[in-house]
Amino acid sequence: MLIKFNCPYCQATLNAGSDFAGKKCACPNCKKELTIPEKSEETQKETKKTAKKG
Repeated sequence: MLIKFNCPYCQATLNAGSDFAGKKCACPNCKKELTIPEKSEETQKETKKTAKKG
């Protein structure tokens, strides 16, 4: 499964395989070190919306 997220420094849209979740890497755009999130930002937003409804 693919994790889609934005670089927290330059906001570049990035993709990583779910097997890389939680690991550190360098952004290919700005070269700053970041940690790959556990879930896609889209999935995180959907989870928050569902939690607010319940």
